[in-house]
Amino acid sequence: MRIVGGIEAGVNEFPMMAALANPVTRRPICGATIISRRYAVTAAHCLSLGNPDRVRLGLLVGEHDISTDEETTSAKLYNITQIIIHPNYKNVREGNDIALVKVGHSDADGIQFGKNVGPVCLPFRYLTESFSAERVIALGWGVVKFEGVPSDALKVSFLSVEPLQSCIEAYKGKVNYGQICTLRNRGDTCKVM
Repeated sequence: MRIVGGIEAGVNEFPMMAALANPVTRRPICGATIISRRYAVTAAHCLSLGNPDRVRLGLLVGEHDISTDEETTSAKLYNITQIIIHPNYKNVREGNDIALVKVGHSDADGIQFGKNVGPVCLPFRYLTESFSAERVIALGWGVVKFEGVPSDALKVSFLSVEPLQSCIEAYKGKVNYGQICTLRNRGDTCKVM
């Protein structure tokens, strides 16, 4: 994970933010976004068969700083009961790098919502429109320098979506037409494979 150039988010400022995390250390492996009491969306490469950590992951919600339990009482780790990887996902370069994780067996034992934990508001009106020039927010516990170590606290980076052709040229064909791309000198989330 990367959140290069990000700043520390406020405690529970983003209630939809979750992480696929090691259940013992609670160290986030990949970010995820809560979309309902039972589901979160994440990147397929985090859960693919090539990732040895995938069988040991839980869904961590309500967390801010994994090095302490004192900043929030909202953190909770849920067991993942099902992994659904996009059927056309092969690898990051070919796109469809999206997956769902399911927790619990009913809404009653799903994610408990409150002021610090809840679902993202999905932008349904953007089903076919371009995101070019839109301001977006990237969140994560990833590395904050290109060669750094992962952050203990949730970081946020404010980015702007670039025209896809600019990214295809900048990343020399490593970006495809099914992706959203940002370019920024000081902040980024990209890991070009």
